[in-house]
Amino acid sequence: MRLSPGPVFVYEGMLAARRWQTYAVRAMVVAAILIGLGLTWQSLTRNMAPDRIVKIRDLSTFGESIYRTIAMVEVSMILLIAPATTAGAVCLDRARGTLAHIMTTDLSSAEIVLGKLGVRLLPVLGLVAATTPVLFLASLLGGIEPSKIVGLMMVSAGCAAVGCSTAMVLSVHGRKTQDVLMLAYLLLVLWLMAPLLVGGGWLLVTGSTLGMSGPWMIEWLERTNPYSLAVGSSWRIPSVIEASLEFLGGSLAISAAMIAVATIRIRRSVARGPDVPKTRRSRAPWRLNIPGPSLDGNPVAWREWHRSRPSRMMRLVWALYSILGVAWMVAIASSTTWSGPIGVVPAISMMFQVTIGLLLLSVGASTSLAEERASGSLELLLTTTITTREIVWGKWWGSFRRVGLIVFWPMAMVAIPAASHLAPFAWLILLGLLLSYGAAITSLGLAAATWIERPGRAVAACVAAYGLFLIGWPMVVFLIHDAGPGRNDHFIRELIMGDPAYGAVLMTMIIADPNAYFLGQTHAADLELAAILWTVAGVLASVLINAWTIHMFDRKLGRMPERGTTPPRPTRGRSAASRSKG
Repeated sequence: MRLSPGPVFVYEGMLAARRWQTYAVRAMVVAAILIGLGLTWQSLTRNMAPDRIVKIRDLSTFGESIYRTIAMVEVSMILLIAPATTAGAVCLDRARGTLAHIMTTDLSSAEIVLGKLGVRLLPVLGLVAATTPVLFLASLLGGIEPSKIVGLMMVSAGCAAVGCSTAMVLSVHGRKTQDVLMLAYLLLVLWLMAPLLVGGGWLLVTGSTLGMSGPWMIEWLERTNPYSLAVGSSWRIPSVIEASLEFLGGSLAISAAMIAVATIRIRRSVARGPDVPKTRRSRAPWRLNIPGPSLDGNPVAWREWHRSRPSRMMRLVWALYSILGVAWMVAIASSTTWSGPIGVVPAISMMFQVTIGLLLLSVGASTSLAEERASGSLELLLTTTITTREIVWGKWWGSFRRVGLIVFWPMAMVAIPAASHLAPFAWLILLGLLLSYGAAITSLGLAAATWIERPGRAVAACVAAYGLFLIGWPMVVFLIHDAGPGRNDHFIRELIMGDPAYGAVLMTMIIADPNAYFLGQTHAADLELAAILWTVAGVLASVLINAWTIHMFDRKLGRMPERGTTPPRPTRGRSAASRSKG
């Protein structure tokens, strides 16, 4: 038995050492935190007199707000980055054929799994270590207890362990990186949404809310929620250190169980061979024959449209996503508060469903070139007479078609209040807004897949950009804008609609009550106009990102530039000889 980390850990550690992407991600996260510090300080001192001295109480308030901001950003980034760095640990090696060669050596299954997991877990823990000194420096302002910083470190370490181990065990059973990532993210989202799902189910079954006199289950769910532990917003948690230690211990126990499953199953998975879906002889009668792009128009788009059927893991992902949509629809139909002036239940359901759906879309778009890179078919595609523009737009349409599955359930949920209040125009505006969000995210994922060779890093970059914008844009709007008593809430809501979560929520509130009148002299018509403008902005951003991807595609993938001349393409329809005779 070897006492060293093992050859797998040493080899992959040497490959991962001194990669500029690792340091760039850490620098970006620390820079984002420093920018947040500056914006928060600006919002605190904006309305103060020039000669006023900042009191200790103001500094304490500033420190507390800084801690909450950093804690939310850190936990979110860990949950997004940890699965992305580990999803392709096993399935990519199996697709390349190198995993079978590793199994013929004297390496044990534990050395292979732990070596691959350790190399990918260390950079995530390094991200936690990079943000900790900033928090300790901010604690000098007051308002931040050292126990909270230590508790946040333990909670972040537990999230990193659970995220990496979840992706590892799914990577052993999956055949594609995007399938593994989508299922891993969906399982983590279900874990985070457990208190809300349990509370909503309790409300539907019993008709009462889970308050202070509720059962012990809600307390247990809050103790397992990393956001509740990191921010310390739960009154049921008396000791931060104790609750964080319990969370870390439980996370390590769950991670150890998943690692044990991966260790046991890895050799069986390799011996079983590639998980190729079985083809059916006849087309199912219930499947719709939706017309797609033609082969002569764009061969890449035609191939992406008529690709092989989704794997078992991908079908499980969309089944869980549909179950969430059905659950939200049941909650909306049975709730008595959805038709009120704020539309509480539709707004909450729309926020979660849209956020989850666009997260899955970002994963699929950023792995649009991963399968071709792993199988070697990308080099063959680059040697054909297909132009770069056709390749990029074909890949884009292949990823964008998933938007239909993502948008279906949110639009079906708001169709109930839209039909009740006869608001088809607002419903169509929301549809266009969601499609523009999907177009921009698809373009961003394709750009990341083109720029970054490794699928895991491409997914991590795209998901991190999506998460930072989802969390950072509302913070920037609220912090930059005037925070005084005379601030213009009307302008704030129009700006914040660029965020997918807030934009979908505000439009849902308008659909739930077309005569809604918000604070700050904001009418529903103003927000509808802002939604139309943001829809145009999303489409324009998608076009610009795709143009940049086309410009950089040949350089990044090593293809000879066309330089304005296109090689002769095969003739379509009649041959050249027949046309010359005619």
